[in-house]
Amino acid sequence: MLKIMGKLIDVEESILLTDENFRSEDLLERWTVYGGKWWVEDGWLTGKNPDNAPGMIVSNNDFFGNVLVDF
Repeated sequence: MLKIMGKLIDVEESILLTDENFRSEDLLERWTVYGGKWWVEDGWLTGKNPDNAPGMIVSNNDFFGNVLVDF
């Protein structure tokens, strides 16, 4: 069990929505960048934000219900 923001999440019973390596082509097709600098390096999404603000990247896929994202 995992407790986040007062909610218990049963990781063992949770459905895996996606599990794939990132490709550079995926970054522009599947994600919208709202802040920071993002790139793909060896299959990993990598980002940084030199400004004093949060970096933000959002999936273009629709996911319904409570979703946990792990990078």
